Amino acid sequence: MDAVNLMPEHDLDMLEEATKSVTIDALQVHIKSLFGKAYTKMLMSGNYAQAEALETSMQILDILQLQTMPRYLINARRSLNIEPGYYVHNVPVSDQKGLNSAVVCTFYCGSVNDTRDAVTLRVLKSLVHAAFFSQLRTSEQLGYRAGAVLDSPNGGRDMLTFAVEGESNPVYVTQRINYFIGQYRQKLQDLTVEEFESSVQSQINLKQEKLKAIDAEFSRHWTHIKSDKYNFNSLSDDIEQLKQLRKEDLLSFWDKYVNEDMSPGYTRIDLQMWSASIWQPSAEEFEMYPSAVIALYGCLRSSGHTELSIAEVQAFVLTAAASGNSDAELLLAELGSLYLSKQNPSTVAVDSVEALKVVFESASKIANALQMAVSSADNAPKFAALSKTNFAAIDMKQSPEGIWLINDYTQFKNTQALHGLPVPARKLVPLISEPAQAKSE
Repeated sequence: MDAVNLMPEHDLDMLEEATKSVTIDALQVHIKSLFGKAYTKMLMSGNYAQAEALETSMQILDILQLQTMPRYLINARRSLNIEPGYYVHNVPVSDQKGLNSAVVCTFYCGSVNDTRDAVTLRVLKSLVHAAFFSQLRTSEQLGYRAGAVLDSPNGGRDMLTFAVEGESNPVYVTQRINYFIGQYRQKLQDLTVEEFESSVQSQINLKQEKLKAIDAEFSRHWTHIKSDKYNFNSLSDDIEQLKQLRKEDLLSFWDKYVNEDMSPGYTRIDLQMWSASIWQPSAEEFEMYPSAVIALYGCLRSSGHTELSIAEVQAFVLTAAASGNSDAELLLAELGSLYLSKQNPSTVAVDSVEALKVVFESASKIANALQMAVSSADNAPKFAALSKTNFAAIDMKQSPEGIWLINDYTQFKNTQALHGLPVPARKLVPLISEPAQAKSE
């Protein structure tokens, strides 16, 4: 997701194309000027007194013979401030023979540099990860890898990501992730006081855990330095906020950022990586048909049932929704009858009832996809109102639900504002006199 969230950032295809123009002569010229001017950060780790560490660092800079690069000349990577809305970016899997696809659903959460939001999100992640894995990996077996993770891009908002990797159709997997998220709020509501306090205490224990080696301490300090925040008191700040956290804070946070029905600034990007072995909808089909219908049609195709067109599947879903029929077995029977009507009668060797049992098992992905499609037709989500920008100007398609399809993420990024650079949490005090060969922090 860095390719979508950060500026500047280049994807592998762009870098591969650029290497074609690299020559030995150009590389040699570049090497000579590589360390001509530099903005240097250095962290000395070991048995040093402060004076010794400063002296050693200056010796290193003298050997490199660096000239100071002014801070304003640095091309710093900055996070995009993604406009509220729901976006999807499709990417083909590079391995043409690979069977696995993947889905990465990212929710932008919290306010930048807000400690209370940050610790709330970490407690939420610790709770939701196990339930997400159990449902999508263990129960539904949608992939060999499934989980919820956190990411904190430099200077930007925290991100809660749900990821699944396996052989299932990415649109169907996305629908199941949406279903899980829709159901999970009730689990948060039913969370007991003991379960909540145990989860919070686990986070506190992690932060109070003593580091076992100097490299771990080095890594912790370097994270604060590299981020430009220099917030070396973040552990104590986090613990203080965790002690004040309440169960109601989790529900409020979930509704504010993750719950599509209640979030005022719902911001989400889905990355769908498609195996060449799976049918993928075109941009025109994405624009014409709801995601739930595309998921159902994809499940039918993956199961070898190609007799029905996506238009016929859409018509069936709309008819079923209009009839008010929500009985799963009856819906399957009606879809099965439509399927059998498209078959050559001479190829149907068993009666229709037995054929339906073979074609559509009630616990199959088709059954889930069918129920989701009919339910969605009755209560379709509306994301169009979230986006204030008409991305059609850069040839992006919008689904009936209001989801924008990113076909060129470079153009999409150019429409988005940037977050500001990180603000140091403390005043930086120079320990070396000017002029200096380079700036060291």
